Amino acid sequence: MAFYSRIPYFHQVKRIVLLLHVLLWIGCGSSEWQLKKITGKRIAIDTVLPSKSSIDELVAPYRKEVEKEMKQVLCEAPRDLTGKDGKFQSSLGNLLADLSYEMGNPVFEEKTKESIDFVFMNAGGLRAPISKGKVTVQNAFSLMPFENDLVAVKMSGEKVKALFDYFLQKQRPHPLSKNVQIEIKGEDYRVKIQGKTFDENQSYWVLTNDYLQNGGDGMVFFQKPEKLIGLDYKVRDAILDYFARVDRLEASLDQRVIVEP
Repeated sequence: MAFYSRIPYFHQVKRIVLLLHVLLWIGCGSSEWQLKKITGKRIAIDTVLPSKSSIDELVAPYRKEVEKEMKQVLCEAPRDLTGKDGKFQSSLGNLLADLSYEMGNPVFEEKTKESIDFVFMNAGGLRAPISKGKVTVQNAFSLMPFENDLVAVKMSGEKVKALFDYFLQKQRPHPLSKNVQIEIKGEDYRVKIQGKTFDENQSYWVLTNDYLQNGGDGMVFFQKPEKLIGLDYKVRDAILDYFARVDRLEASLDQRVIVEP
């Protein structure tokens, strides 16, 4: 499924960035050197550091093209979206989880003829907020600077329970899709998945990223699943595809997590 046929400029950005790296490598010369001694010195990378004008001149037009493409407007945000505006959920986390489901589930269905039950990711993966106003390609790269892939894991009910135990124990707004509703009262909780009461004797398909599936952020419950399906679809690409699809980013705190007094 090639979502980026609708915004081909993103592929151009990738090619231009690669070309910049090649040009910088060529600009360093091709003389042969022999290692004699290794020394270390701390050098501040700032405006005081002189640049090589020949390389700057060679790279300048490509740099301008990258900057132009990164400023391309994809949609608008009617309000500030942040990963820190709630205890167990956040507007930005809800957005990421829900768009990952919306963009990833059709890919998964095409591969397996099955459906994702819900999405769960880590709050630490949200690297930048989205401010009210125009949303650009740069916003997507700032939000998700990593090359993580979307993966689907089929988990036993026991491991899914470990996931929810982790969620409550950490008390952080980890991105959790709206396919799940959790009611928390003290140290107890009730869960519904796809509108049905969670059954520990049932297996569930959970969409996450490859870093977490390998146990990142202590999410060991993702390891050794019953099945593992890679979607060949990067989280950032899903974000870009979604941003290009919609006119406005609608996300807020809702009833997916309810904390009872």
